[in-house]
Amino acid sequence: MTEKSGDDDKNSKPDVGKFTYLSGSYEISHIIQRVAIKADLDIEYRIKLATGERKILKAKLRKLQKGLESEAEQDSSAPPKRSTPPAAAAFLLAFIAPKNSAQALLGDLEEIFQRNAIRLGEPQARRMYWFEVARSFGPLLWQWIKRMGFVTLVVDYVRSKFGL
Repeated sequence: MTEKSGDDDKNSKPDVGKFTYLSGSYEISHIIQRVAIKADLDIEYRIKLATGERKILKAKLRKLQKGLESEAEQDSSAPPKRSTPPAAAAFLLAFIAPKNSAQALLGDLEEIFQRNAIRLGEPQARRMYWFEVARSFGPLLWQWIKRMGFVTLVVDYVRSKFGL
């Protein structure tokens, strides 16, 4: 029989340890490879999603640009819609204002109305027009009363009643 020496046992242990070490490093490298592959797949998936979203966004952008171009063509071919101020307010102002300044006053208010209609919208422009007419109503009414001689008539009546 052959005798085994203790040296053989010592030689076998490092081999087992070496194998365990190599096995552990193999597992670590295998795990790293799996993580790297998973990360690559995740990145590729995200790139595909981003590419698809980019294509969708480009298509939407093209549609919007075509819509804007067609609107611009329609706007350039048709004359702009012109809003008109409230007729009742214009009539009231024309009735009370002096004849020599009524047209100028109405023209100025119409210009302001057109600017407000473009900037704020027609309903708000109509409200503002009525507000301007109401604001100018007091002074214009006073001028109208003076023109009619109503103040003189009232003053004469008060003087005759009270003996002044």
